[in-house]
Amino acid sequence: MQLLPDGPLPRYDGSAGSLVPAGAQGSSSTSAERERLVVMEKIIHASRSIATRLDPFAACEEIVRQSKVLLECDRATMFNVDEGRHELLVHVAHGMDQIRVPIGTGISGTVAATGEIINIQDAYADDRFAPEFDKKTGYKTKSILCAPIPNAAGQIVGVIQAINRHDHEFTEIDEEVAKILASQAGVALQNARVYHQMMRSEAKVRSFIEVIEALHQDLGISSLMFTITERVHTLLESDRCTIYLYDKSSEELWSVQGEVNLRFPVGKGIAGQCLTAGEVINIPEAYEDARFNQASDQKTGYRTRTILCMPIFGAKPDFKRVGVIQVINKKEGPFTEDDEQLLKSFFNIAGPLLESCTMFQKTNQEKPPEFPGGGKCESCAAEETREGERERTHATKTKKEPGRGAAWASVLLSCCLVDGAVHTR
Repeated sequence: MQLLPDGPLPRYDGSAGSLVPAGAQGSSSTSAERERLVVMEKIIHASRSIATRLDPFAACEEIVRQSKVLLECDRATMFNVDEGRHELLVHVAHGMDQIRVPIGTGISGTVAATGEIINIQDAYADDRFAPEFDKKTGYKTKSILCAPIPNAAGQIVGVIQAINRHDHEFTEIDEEVAKILASQAGVALQNARVYHQMMRSEAKVRSFIEVIEALHQDLGISSLMFTITERVHTLLESDRCTIYLYDKSSEELWSVQGEVNLRFPVGKGIAGQCLTAGEVINIPEAYEDARFNQASDQKTGYRTRTILCMPIFGAKPDFKRVGVIQVINKKEGPFTEDDEQLLKSFFNIAGPLLESCTMFQKTNQEKPPEFPGGGKCESCAAEETREGERERTHATKTKKEPGRGAAWASVLLSCCLVDGAVHTR
């Protein structure tokens, strides 16, 4: 069944009830034709409303809202395709736990795999329906209409699912409405994502410049490490970030925050292997990598998904090993090649600065090298005085905020445990 009757397309002047078949003004139209034209007006209004949302999350919210209105149903759900994991990610409110559905599994997963619309009159009579949600909430799912969301290139980027149409089951006209709405939504969603990505790229450039400016201030090793870890995880849109410095005398990697000094042998765990090999380690799924120590997650309750680990080198021409930077859990998908390149560019500047800091030099008993720009981070004598003042200030502040030091220790410990055995000094 076609949504529009055969013949010339109707014209629309923007006013309610203005969709009239060309050449039919003044003539009587059938009730079926009028019904279709009213639906078309609603689709045009919905498409315009969705297209105005330039934020991907807001666009998804509007797609769900308009689906409920157009299809006159109790509930609507949108699924986004996660190509990296070959899963559907249920669109939920910010801060809520993510729900994932394997592509090819269930009703929505089948639609994503086949690209075909599914109209189910009786959910409990279909083997693909999972009744667990109904049993948990007491809600009764009766009818389901599920349609793929294609982008401009025809690739399936999502799925829209409507549940329990009011008064009766979903019809063939509802199927056409869902197809048209999904096609418009796919294009609008793609535009919103492109716009959002552009805004994020501009924000990253600004943040990158701000970080570089901050690094060239008169910072001690603790302040410098804190500044880097705070800014890097923001730049890469990830949960956590830890810097491990290389102690050549003991062949250990160590990280310090306040009075907490965490150490583990070089070569152990992911960070240790990264330093030894001098190569980037990018892990898209931590639990599928034998080098990952799952005991840390089991102890803290934190779930490690993705890991990006990169060696830090000093200034030319020696490029001595300075340490390792480890970033955990990118907020959307695995870490990309762009993330690796951004981190590499950042530490081309930050690496020599870390190498020239007094505490690192004192640990490795070397003369501070010059870094690009012709100078040194600061004189050893002056830095020792300033570092002592910073530690006293930090200790005073920690006494005023007793929970802060413990919180930092917990975060650092969980990050370090990812890399195996740890001991404190």
